[in-house]
Amino acid sequence: SNKTTFPFTNSYATPATLGIDRLVLAAGAVLTYPNQNRLVIDAGTCITYDFIDANDNYLGGAISPGLQIRYKSLNNFTEKLPLLEKKEISNFIGNSTENSIHSGIINGICFEIDGFISQYLGEFQDLTIILTGGDTDFLAKRLKNTIFANSNFLLESLNLLSIYSNENDYVLDPMIGGGTTAIECKLLNRNLLALDINPNAIEITQEALNFDCEYNPKIRVELNDSRKISILKDESIDFI
Repeated sequence: SNKTTFPFTNSYATPATLGIDRLVLAAGAVLTYPNQNRLVIDAGTCITYDFIDANDNYLGGAISPGLQIRYKSLNNFTEKLPLLEKKEISNFIGNSTENSIHSGIINGICFEIDGFISQYLGEFQDLTIILTGGDTDFLAKRLKNTIFANSNFLLESLNLLSIYSNENDYVLDPMIGGGTTAIECKLLNRNLLALDINPNAIEITQEALNFDCEYNPKIRVELNDSRKISILKDESIDFI
């Protein structure tokens, strides 16, 4: 089994619920920035914060809504606020409803990220901060703290899948999210059981897998709670 081959000690209280994207980002941070404290911030559908200390202990972090979710939430949970797309803003004072939404969401996320970074810096010296994810370039220039901005850090780190697993291994992703792991498994000929409790994540993943490839691994994408995986047999999974 490859469950224990990550280059860090996983001290998360509920390791079965920890998404493989976060695990791979943590592994990438450990291998890329050895012997130092690391904070990986993934600004995608959700914004995830993952902290690995200088002794290579993964301690956890935080999860909050990303840009797109915040825009959709304001539209979905109010009667009159419009659904907007992110755009560049020049003033933090919104002089219209649309500009107020942009200011609130964009500045709110930046204040959140800078606030988390400052909190970590207050407790941990020699801290390396990596910002990655689809909104990296949009957010990086607005942050006050010094960071390493690399929008491809997850994809680069996902190459570790080829190191820590073998062709035809069975991979479990308990929270599939945007389907990045599923795509990588298809390209690397890894069998996959991909789960999520969010129907949108299932739909996005199924659409993302709709491409031709030289391999044809067994990939199951199911709406399921990863805490209740009765469909699995013991020792049937090689990599989580």
